[in-house]
Amino acid sequence: MVSEFLRSPIRCLLIAAAAWAGFATGAAAQAYPNRPIRLVIDFPAGGVSDILARVVGERMADGLGRPLVYDNRPGASGLIAYELAAKAPADGYTVVFVSTPFAFHLNLRVKLPFDTERDFAPVALYAQFPNVLLVSARSPINSLKEFLEQARSRPGGFNYGSLGIGSPQHLAMELFRTQNRFAATHVPYPGSPQALTGLISGQTDVMFGNVPGAMAQIQAGKVRGLAMASAKRSSALSNIPTFREEGVAFEAVGFGGIMVPAGTPSAVVARLNAEAVRSLQTPETAERIRNVGGEPLPGSPDDFRRFLREEIRRWAPVIVQSGAKAEVN
Repeated sequence: MVSEFLRSPIRCLLIAAAAWAGFATGAAAQAYPNRPIRLVIDFPAGGVSDILARVVGERMADGLGRPLVYDNRPGASGLIAYELAAKAPADGYTVVFVSTPFAFHLNLRVKLPFDTERDFAPVALYAQFPNVLLVSARSPINSLKEFLEQARSRPGGFNYGSLGIGSPQHLAMELFRTQNRFAATHVPYPGSPQALTGLISGQTDVMFGNVPGAMAQIQAGKVRGLAMASAKRSSALSNIPTFREEGVAFEAVGFGGIMVPAGTPSAVVARLNAEAVRSLQTPETAERIRNVGGEPLPGSPDDFRRFLREEIRRWAPVIVQSGAKAEVN
């Protein structure tokens, strides 16, 4: 039976082709990388995504032996960067940094130019960043308990700012107010600086801010952090208690990590993951991430895939309940 199979010319050709494909894949992986790698970043230079991508990328480039070329492609809450990466060759030379909005697009957009699961292969989750509940330093509210007491008794509720419709801070407040049964009016701003200015000036009463974006204003004494929406306190703002410490079960954290186009050789994904994990585990990189309010989370590609699926599942009903919708632009 075996000899008949081997004597078949067609089958012999198929076996040879399969063997060559395996050899070629292994050889390509061993040669990777042999040129610079483009890292597409989903938000502008100087933002949280950009900082995290470059902090980890510096060490990754050392290990890979090739430079990372940073390519910021902001717009439409990361959609421009994600679409570019989804359509790039699956050769390991285009890597995309994805952050919290990646988990929202499937339910926030009427249609997408890519499939969030089919068109991407997760590589590594870098870190999480908590959101913090903020009021102006001039506010008479000094604790989460005081805030909830006033929010539930105040006719019409508070005005709250965010970084725009469908932003992580908008959806965090929608989840928080729904779980804790108080009314609030949403005031969207085009970005974090404008939203913080609105809070400081009294245009709004409260907002969620991500720790890296809000840290400078907190440290300057212009805004007050009431509670951190994370499992534990931020090492960068250790004086602010968590929601759980204040008796409220609530978490809303942002994240950042890297992916590649689907179909990228598994050996290449493994190499990129190994270098990312190595970078995240160095004390210098971990300290730099913690200094801007993040928590390093080195893990496997499968860990990142499970994390993304859970984030998409978790926020889907919040997006539906909020009525938030955004057209592709």
